[in-house]
Amino acid sequence: MKAKYFLMSESNPNIDSINICADILCGGGIAVFPTETVYGLGASAFNEKAVENIFKAKGRPNDNPLIVHISDYEMLPLVTCCQGRQME
Repeated sequence: MKAKYFLMSESNPNIDSINICADILCGGGIAVFPTETVYGLGASAFNEKAVENIFKAKGRPNDNPLIVHISDYEMLPLVTCCQGRQME
């Protein structure tokens, strides 16, 4: 597996690097990113191979679910069984 490194910040975004990272994630790749306390692993929740790669990279048992992050409530039906329901 080949790794690529991109230094990003809110104050100095690089659209070319962002597009490369988006292509990697859409293609089933994994992103590693710092959080407040640890490094996180990210992948597309809509790509079965990407999700498998997260489990493999973490050595995580298949019965230990992952967290899916969304950017807003409009995305919620995409990742839940609530499709077609109105959010209150």
